[in-house]
Amino acid sequence: MIGNAPWVRYLYYFCTTGNNLKLKEINVICTDEIVNLSAFDILNYPILDKDNITSANLSTFDILNQPILGEFLRIRIQTRSQTNCLQQRGGDFWFAVLKALNTTGSSSSPMVDHKNGTYSVDLYVGWSGEVAVHIILVHPSIATQFLDRVTDISDFSRLYWNGTFSKDIPISSWIKILTKKQHATSLCYMMYHGPNSWKDKCAYTSERTLGNNTAWVCDKPDNGLACDNLVSYTTNGHLLEETFRNISCKSGILWLFERKYYLQRVINGPTIIKVQTNNNRDSQQLPTSTGSNIQEEGHTQITFTRNVSTPGVMTTSCNNPGIGYWSGQKWNAICYTTKQWNHVTDVGECFRNKNIYFLGDSTTRQWFVTLLHLLRAKYSSSSILQSYRRYRRYIIEYNFNLTFQFYPHQMGSRVVPIKNEKFEVEMLDNLRDSRCNYIVTISPWAHFAQWWLPAYRDRVRLIREAILRFKHRCPDAPVILKSPHVRDHGTEVLKQLMYSDYILFKIKTIMEEMLNIDGVYYIDVWNMNLAYPAKKSVHMPETVVRQEELEAFAEAQIKNQSHCTNLSLYIVICK
Repeated sequence: MIGNAPWVRYLYYFCTTGNNLKLKEINVICTDEIVNLSAFDILNYPILDKDNITSANLSTFDILNQPILGEFLRIRIQTRSQTNCLQQRGGDFWFAVLKALNTTGSSSSPMVDHKNGTYSVDLYVGWSGEVAVHIILVHPSIATQFLDRVTDISDFSRLYWNGTFSKDIPISSWIKILTKKQHATSLCYMMYHGPNSWKDKCAYTSERTLGNNTAWVCDKPDNGLACDNLVSYTTNGHLLEETFRNISCKSGILWLFERKYYLQRVINGPTIIKVQTNNNRDSQQLPTSTGSNIQEEGHTQITFTRNVSTPGVMTTSCNNPGIGYWSGQKWNAICYTTKQWNHVTDVGECFRNKNIYFLGDSTTRQWFVTLLHLLRAKYSSSSILQSYRRYRRYIIEYNFNLTFQFYPHQMGSRVVPIKNEKFEVEMLDNLRDSRCNYIVTISPWAHFAQWWLPAYRDRVRLIREAILRFKHRCPDAPVILKSPHVRDHGTEVLKQLMYSDYILFKIKTIMEEMLNIDGVYYIDVWNMNLAYPAKKSVHMPETVVRQEELEAFAEAQIKNQSHCTNLSLYIVICK
């Protein structure tokens, strides 16, 4: 027995087709450690044998209704293990996309986990002819359990920056007073256990923006510099990657994020189907796979009433207004008809005399830039601050301001000046013009995948409180919340761990739960981005960004008639 060897895992596996309990052992060797791994001992927990992990190659799917143009295609997945045993539990993470083969079209919908080894999804059919069904196993359940555990553990830091400290030092001179710059650098990181955990550190705390138990801290600098001499920071990417490498190595689970177990398509099912029109629906034979023993019980129903005068548009209320489909370069929301912004005057008149704020990360900055591109109008730059952290433009012709502000503690290679830092809470609390001519977009997600999620919850809770204060002052001012979206991770295994779409989906869920506020218009762009027929990226093409913005400002317009009164983009049926 190798129980005393370093970092041993005991792997248990029970197959539903037999009564034998199999015990296996793996001895994992990790090297080149540069951080203290003692805190990672909390990751020591039994994991399932590879044989009992969900297999995309052996799992099956069936189609439960006829594929009819303008309706939903109902699909049920039956998962199986690597040894072809029926799975009896849920927890796998999936993507589901329907792609037209004879035109540029695609749709996506969220998967329903029935917690018994089966899953279901309803995909909207927006095109006739042949379509391809893509059921993708992103992560098996043991990988999602590991990611849950990593994001719920606060005993070690997973975020690192290099802080730069600087100040002017006087130099003696007979002629005049001279100074020189004194510099120092130190390691900075997030700490989560209250004031006692950051004693003897430079602690940059803010109960209003981070809460009582979280602080951004730096080791104290040398060269006689003080904590308040911090001037900038940049991400320590090497230490960040080494930390996640050691987390995965310590747990012996890095193999779960390799290509064999990541983004695998289920092919045991009708992967190509032919969509019929309503005239042919009774004669179409349902395509099915074999041996999946799928039951209809427990399926989440989605019921729509067709508007016969507008094909493809549903007129009853929707339980997920983020559902839609791509047709060419246009996103068609299922819950409402759409009209594109085709004229500069439409955009300009919509925002005349407004102050528009974009608070978030670089994906929110894309909204700012895309709106400028849509305007194609003359603007002047504000002299307050011009950096990639903050932009401000005044649109002369229509008399409105656009401001973008990046939130603090970003992850990236750029040097970030401290003087440019502004939290969403600070920005919202400073909006005090009595005219309340504001439109505010908030999207805190892209740089939080490595955070301890309870600390992220605290941060979102404080944003919620700031929104409520803002809405108390300006009850009619629209606040728009933009969701996260999927991103590409390439073939780098560590990136699946550090920027997992599963973690981003958890962040999306936290945003939905905690920022569900009257007067806040939630724009769910997850399925729009997942369905877009191109390689996924954290920075999606402007085509996608433009469709996101059209949904955002149009929904805010219709739900609040005082906003954009000169522009009618959508007839919103789903409210």
